[in-house]
Amino acid sequence: MGTSSSGTGPRNKTSLLPNWAQTEPSSDGSNNDGDESPDQSDDSNSQDNQGGNQNDNPQTGNWTDARRSFGRFLSKGNKSGLKKAARSYVRSSGGAKNATRASSRGIAVASGYLSFLGSVQRLGNEQALVNLGLEDCIGKTSEEVFVRLIDRLAPIGSTNEQAIARKALVEAMTTLYDRYVADGRDIEGLNNLTEENLRESLCEYVTEFIYYKWLYELGVAIEKKDISETEAINLEKQIHEFIHAEVKIETDSVDIKDLDFEAGKGKDIITKVFELAYSTLEK
Repeated sequence: MGTSSSGTGPRNKTSLLPNWAQTEPSSDGSNNDGDESPDQSDDSNSQDNQGGNQNDNPQTGNWTDARRSFGRFLSKGNKSGLKKAARSYVRSSGGAKNATRASSRGIAVASGYLSFLGSVQRLGNEQALVNLGLEDCIGKTSEEVFVRLIDRLAPIGSTNEQAIARKALVEAMTTLYDRYVADGRDIEGLNNLTEENLRESLCEYVTEFIYYKWLYELGVAIEKKDISETEAINLEKQIHEFIHAEVKIETDSVDIKDLDFEAGKGKDIITKVFELAYSTLEK
């Protein structure tokens, strides 16, 4: 992990990621691998645009109290302080419902991600790629496929919210890659996904999104503390583990078998997971 300037987007963990995940936009906005960014029209018509673009900037709250609570946690580093900081953060966001509404880009990306994994579970990875318009990826290396999937599901955007959602997807798909594809296996490993694996993937993504958004919005509190990079990394690890534990409570009981995650009940469930996760952090 490591620290970065507040207001510049999520913290950069690129050095900890495998080579396939280290794609960055070039100066002209295209991808380094030479592929054009996919048409963003489908993504822009998702939840993010239903109420305009007012939610694209995640800094929607008054963070004075939240940063103060966060600073107290950084000074003491105990779990009690972390829970208070989480409560103050969500309340400064306007409560769980408002925090969820301000996470519309994250919800949209989660919906696309789970929809793809659900298609893999039901139909196999090749048909899932075809359904996503990535039939040209069939037969390519797993690294190439994962990079294209990230670009399709969370295209490089111009807002902080888009950057946070993309970063969360990279992290979640890194975990997916390590579990089912790496170590000599290929993309066929995804064909063995179970319903429990889908829950785990949902938990990973929601955790990463909330984690990166929290650090982006309150990261200045870490930077103002006279602590070493090692101490900062340890504190961020505590935050990540805390969020993951809270999100897992909400995803473990979710019934997500055979759902369309981009519409109807499936998308409602993902939205509910975000809201319940924020509600748990607020308690």
